[in-house]
Amino acid sequence: MRTIIVFFLIAVAANVCSAQWIQTAAPLGLTTSSFAVMGTTLFAGTSGGVYRTTDNGTLWTVMNSGLTDSTINSLAIVGSTFFAATPMGVFRSTNGGSSSWSISLSVWYTGALVSNSTALFVGTSGRGVFLSTNEGASWTGVNSGLTDSSVMCLAAGGSNLFAGTQQGVFRSTSSGASWTSVGLANVSDLAIAGSILFAATYGGSGGGFRSTDNGMSWTPANSGLTDLNVLAFGVYGTNVFAGTAFAGVFLFDNSTSSWRAVDSGMTVRYIASLGVGGTNLYAGTMTAGVWRRPVSEMIVNVAGDHELPAQFTLGQNYPNPFNPSTTIEYSVPERASVEIKVLDMLGREVAALVNEDKPAGAYTVRWNADGVASGVYFYRLKTGMFVRTRKMLLFR
Repeated sequence: MRTIIVFFLIAVAANVCSAQWIQTAAPLGLTTSSFAVMGTTLFAGTSGGVYRTTDNGTLWTVMNSGLTDSTINSLAIVGSTFFAATPMGVFRSTNGGSSSWSISLSVWYTGALVSNSTALFVGTSGRGVFLSTNEGASWTGVNSGLTDSSVMCLAAGGSNLFAGTQQGVFRSTSSGASWTSVGLANVSDLAIAGSILFAATYGGSGGGFRSTDNGMSWTPANSGLTDLNVLAFGVYGTNVFAGTAFAGVFLFDNSTSSWRAVDSGMTVRYIASLGVGGTNLYAGTMTAGVWRRPVSEMIVNVAGDHELPAQFTLGQNYPNPFNPSTTIEYSVPERASVEIKVLDMLGREVAALVNEDKPAGAYTVRWNADGVASGVYFYRLKTGMFVRTRKMLLFR
């Protein structure tokens, strides 16, 4: 019996020790300001350029060819085109970041990058917001109604685009063609989790706020937060993490509307950025590199029926053959711009079923083929680098 008890205690101790943050092999001495994900590859934007890893941080490769400014403020991926915002402007690299970087937008101090289903946006210091609808080939200023031209952060969800500035949060429902102020002040970061908008503020009382009506009203979200200097948000499905300047990482509990610390094993407290890659949360620091921890260790319900998908999937429609309607299942492992179209045998578009940003999760969409001729059709899921096509039969 004593042997069994000792073994049990050792096993428990081992589990406790493993449930903590792990420092990856990312270069030390650099500030990691942003993350981006393409498939199974994680990219980190740092004060020394862009690094990538395909093995959860065991090995990192620098990718700075053609990058004349290695101070990376933000990263974004649109299709297979990679973007990096720097003090000198926005740089672009094609083929999933494998080609040499070239300047895309030459504007002083570009900061936040964000994309939605139709465009890429960048916030600048003093020039407001710029928009590109052709993967960075050209840019247009979109600042009507934006009374503060120094944009600290951007967030996009559905038809909404949000900009955080010293004067507060601005909202656009027209891809930046016009902006409306929706409150707060001194906003340093924004995040969208499901239908909830989170904002981090600085100065004065500081701290976090949340809105359930696209910024029309705000509720303080500081309960349990021991450091109100929130520097970065990270989103996993409907869960939000906050990185702070002096107290590490926190997770917002939606059931109690409060934060709890999730920084076990992390020896640094200054968190400059947060990003989700697969089922891991990554934390970028000022000089201590990049840290990693499985989300399942921090979110109690990331298991069983509540588990979020680990990869993009497109299921076979059912019923098949069908008349006149059918259901299509698909899943996305992280927030992404999702497009699902129905095509005929010649590749011509018959119907657009989905064309919007989706948070991580499993979804279904139904196609009603009333008025469409019998025959073989294809449905295609496209998001970033992932493209999958399946065949279905409409039989009347």
